[in-house]
Amino acid sequence: MKNLNRLYIIIIAIITLLSCNTNQLSEKLNYDLNVKVTPSDIAECEFYYTNVSSTPMIVKHIQYSCGCMAGNNSEVTIEPKDSTLISFSMKVKKDEESSDRKVTLWLADSTKKELNIKMNFTRELVFSPSNGVISFPKIHLDSTYSKEFTLENNTNSPCTLKEIGDVSNKFELNTFGKNYPAIINPGETCKFRLEFKSDTLGLFSTKIPLVLETDKLYKVNLFAYAKVI
Repeated sequence: MKNLNRLYIIIIAIITLLSCNTNQLSEKLNYDLNVKVTPSDIAECEFYYTNVSSTPMIVKHIQYSCGCMAGNNSEVTIEPKDSTLISFSMKVKKDEESSDRKVTLWLADSTKKELNIKMNFTRELVFSPSNGVISFPKIHLDSTYSKEFTLENNTNSPCTLKEIGDVSNKFELNTFGKNYPAIINPGETCKFRLEFKSDTLGLFSTKIPLVLETDKLYKVNLFAYAKVI
């Protein structure tokens, strides 16, 4: 009977220990980030640091390991099990694919937390306007309006603009004499002009389909609308 009671005590102790370990958070000091790079070669990075302790953590200031990094540096109190956003930007080279940096949190008790940041950079094709919508709001009858939009190759590889689809009636797309398919090299920008003739009252729209090829073939649809009053 004594052995049986002892066995029960051991089992309860093990269950209690496992329960405590399950609820306990582990501190994260290493971060692997996928970061987009802007056409001006700026990487905007952000991540969350969590206070896994049972007491509030007062961060007096944040130190960045490189002069190329600029980020938030204000004092912050992180409550237990709560998180704070750490964000910074940095200039990167055209052909840079990844980078390792450190972010140090200096605490009120004169201790520090060193966070290891690995950034993997990605670059994309950039359309302007960024929302992909060309608008002609509240235009007048019997007039011709035009707006330009661009496609910039912000990647490190050539991009082929294989095809531009037809636009709807009343809209006309000007490619400035460029023939397609056309190769857009890294850093180059393709410019287009969309024209609209307002000979009828009403609301009009069109889709501008583009077929692009980088490491894969994909389709992009831009949109345009005009309201003639």
